[in-house]
Order: sequence, then C-alpha cells, then structure tokens
Amino acid sequence: MANAGDSTRKLTQAEGIELLKNVRNEFSSFVEQISSAYCVDSTIQELMQMRGYSSQEMYNTLKEVGIFKTNDLSSLELISPLSKYSTSGRWGLVNANGQYLLAGRYIVPIRDIKGKVTALVGWYPDERKYVTTPTFGFARDAQFFNIECYSQNTNADVYLVEGIFDTLALRSLDLFALGNMGLGLSPVKREILKRFNHVFAIPDADKPGRSVLPFHSKDVKSKFKWNIDSNVTFVEIAIEGIKDTDDLIKYYDCKKDLTDLNDLSYVTKIKETY
Repeated sequence: MANAGDSTRKLTQAEGIELLKNVRNEFSSFVEQISSAYCVDSTIQELMQMRGYSSQEMYNTLKEVGIFKTNDLSSLELISPLSKYSTSGRWGLVNANGQYLLAGRYIVPIRDIKGKVTALVGWYPDERKYVTTPTFGFARDAQFFNIECYSQNTNADVYLVEGIFDTLALRSLDLFALGNMGLGLSPVKREILKRFNHVFAIPDADKPGRSVLPFHSKDVKSKFKWNIDSNVTFVEIAIEGIKDTDDLIKYYDCKKDLTDLNDLSYVTKIKETY
C-alpha cells in the first residue's frame, strides 16, 4: 500500500481501494471517540433551540446520530491525537492554511451503507450554513445521507429529501429517509433508489426545489429535474411559511399525512388542512 502522505504519484486501483478502506476505518474510530466526548446534552439542547425543535424524538435522534461541536483542533487532540492515525491528512479537517474547517459548527457524521464515516458536515446559521469536509473518497454524487439505515429497511419505502435536517426530522418519526445533500440527482443515486419499493420525493418548497417536480417542469427550466426510475410519488409542500420537510415536521403533527402518501397519486401536494 502507498504511504498515506505520498501524493507524488497516482495510486493504482488496488492501492486506492486499500487507502479508502483505511481512511474510513480510522476516520470512523476517530469520530466515535470525539462524538462520545462532545455529543453532550448542552450541545444538543443548544442546537434544538437554534433550530426551533422541541420534541423528545428529535432530541433522541440528534443524540443517536452523535452530533457534536468543537471550536478548534486542540479540542480534538485532547481526546484522540491526529498523529496516531496514518490517514488523518486525508480527512479534510483543515484548509490550505491549516485552519480547522468546522470550528464552532454543529457537526454531523456522514456514513456509508456499512456505517463507516465518509465525511463530516458542519452547520451554523451564518452565510455559509453548511461546510463539508473534502474527505478522501467522499462524493455527494455517489452517496445519500442516512444510507447506513438501509440495512434495517431492505425493500422499504423511502422518503427522498434535500437536506440533512429534513432527513433527521423524518428519522425522528421512525420514517426511513435519504438526504440528497442538494438538488442534483446523479445516475448513481438514481440507481440506488431502485432498491426501494416506493420513493416519496419531497424537495424544498422554494423555487429551486419546485423546479425538480414534474408538474412544474413546463413552467420552470431546471437542470436538476429529478428523473427517478422507480415507483415514485412526487410531493409538493404547499403551506405558507413552510420551506421544507424539516419545517413541516417541526410545526405540524403530520406523521399521518406522510405515511398516507402511499395511498395518493403519482403527484400530490401536502396542504394546510389542520
């Protein structure tokens, strides 16, 4: 295997696969240790207050996922020194200037289907909102957020949403969801969706989100149209002031509406009927 720090030559396919395996094993071990130390009640409660959450189910979900916050690299080093990991230079925790990318952000681990950490995404309500580590082997075009839950949901129905917190909100209702982490739906992701009985596609309730829906495609020119080759129901959230699935679950008792989507037509709307 090539040395993890050797960037002077291109890796062979076998070396790349071996390196990817080592990166994910070591990164996962590191994140588990950091999360166990810093995923504390005060951090979860602070995040819930900032995002307007109040349910015990959402608290439990955020805790289960292991969301944490650290302000600098020295905080990480106290728990698990980076020097002990041969692949730490591939994790993307620092930028070109050596600055910690996720400082002060609420950090969510992104995992592959086997539960290995593939990247970290940090949220904070500033102008950037989300920062994702450029970890070796991670590509949003090839992975859904929350895919690690697939092993418990083989042949299940699945809710396809845009964002991390949309996904976690559905997970808090015990509904299996995949986060697309944006609008672009790649051929690889469309192939993954074929594994499921039924896909309920719920983009955000804004202009870009609505542009992926087939019943708006004649009115809006979109490069992101969700061409899903599966048994699919496209869903539009049509409630004033509700911008996404996270908002819908936050402000409405809507689990029945979401589970009843299976009885509705190919395209449908969730309207305010309360």
